[in-house]
Amino acid sequence: MRTLISLVMVGALAAPVHAEQFSLDDFPAPLVKKVAEIKKACGSQIVSAYRPGAVTPYGNASEHAFRRAVDLSGNPKCIYEHLQGWEGGVSIDYDVVGHVHISWHPGGTEQGARFAHAGGGLMGALYRLWAGVQKIFD
Repeated sequence: MRTLISLVMVGALAAPVHAEQFSLDDFPAPLVKKVAEIKKACGSQIVSAYRPGAVTPYGNASEHAFRRAVDLSGNPKCIYEHLQGWEGGVSIDYDVVGHVHISWHPGGTEQGARFAHAGGGLMGALYRLWAGVQKIFD
C-alpha cells in the first residue's frame, strides 16, 4: 500500500521504507511548516523524507540526502492548492509517481522549480516506466 510504504529508487533497486519511520528533525523550518499545513488540510502522508546517500536517476545527490525534501501522497488537488506561491521546489507529475516532491534549498537547483521526476529524454522515460511497474504492485 502506498499509504504505508514508499518505494525508494537507488539506481534500479527499490527498498521499502515504513511511514512511521519518518522524522523531520533537522529539516528547514519553512519545509516542516509547509508539510504540517498540507498534512493537516489534505490528510496527506509522508512517503519519503531523509534518505542517507539518496541519488537522483542522473546520479546526483538528492535533496532527500540532505534533509531538504519530503514526498507527500494523498489528494493531489489539495496538495497542489497548498503549494500555490511556494518558493521551494515542487514536482508536477503526481499522476506518474504517486507523490508530490517538495523541497527547500535556497540557492539550490530545485528552489522555485516546477519539474517532472527525471525530466524528459531517456532517463525520464526510464523513470516513468519504473514508476508504472511499481504501481502494478501497489
